[in-house]
Amino acid sequence: MKRIISLIILIVLFAIQSCSEKEKVDATQTKALPVEKIEIKSEAVTPVTPKIIRSGLPAGYNKFTTDTTQLSQYIRRIFQDSKGNLWFGTVGEGVVRYDGTSLTYYTTKEGFSGNNVQSIAEDKEGNVWFGTTGGVSRWDGKSFINFTDKDGIKNNFVYSLCISKSGTIWVGTNEGVYYYNPYNTLKKDEKIFTNLSIPATIEVESIIDDKNENIWIATHGNGVFRYDGKNLKNFFRKRWLNEQYRKLYFTR
Repeated sequence: MKRIISLIILIVLFAIQSCSEKEKVDATQTKALPVEKIEIKSEAVTPVTPKIIRSGLPAGYNKFTTDTTQLSQYIRRIFQDSKGNLWFGTVGEGVVRYDGTSLTYYTTKEGFSGNNVQSIAEDKEGNVWFGTTGGVSRWDGKSFINFTDKDGIKNNFVYSLCISKSGTIWVGTNEGVYYYNPYNTLKKDEKIFTNLSIPATIEVESIIDDKNENIWIATHGNGVFRYDGKNLKNFFRKRWLNEQYRKLYFTR
């Protein structure tokens, strides 16, 4: 019996010694592994200062505080066209185009319709449209063409623009909605824009089209209208909606 106990003790001691030797070998091998040093170099980023192209401040702009370190004091709209240009609709300084290198200011001095920009949109031909407090402007890449009351828009204070999938230009103003299809041939003495048959006293805040090409019109004080190309339907408080709307959105 004593011989068996002695044999068990020897086996245990041998196992402990073997584990101890293995740990020493592993530790030696770990210390021997090469360590790669990586040096991270930081490079200073040089800010890009775009070239400023402008003919001067618009008349009456002295009521705003001019800060030459910013694009404009008040930015109401930002839009990127299909060519990658960024358009900034301002309050008092017209519209500003950034093409990646230059900031170009367009005001009434350059033939723009108004110095306060309310909305921006682009048609299928790449023309950029602007709704301003002086009417509607269309930029063809070279110059502006303006549309005002002489073209059928009763009120030049334009809040919103929408270009439908069919290409029709929808304009929401301080007095009703007007539309123009550039693909239709105008008759002699016919106005470019046609009034949609809603009360002219309605102030239109937003216009949008849905996937079925219905036109939805948000108003200030008269709820929401839906136009399906033939019929106009009004949704207001009695039909579970409020009376005042600033913006409409559809999920795609």
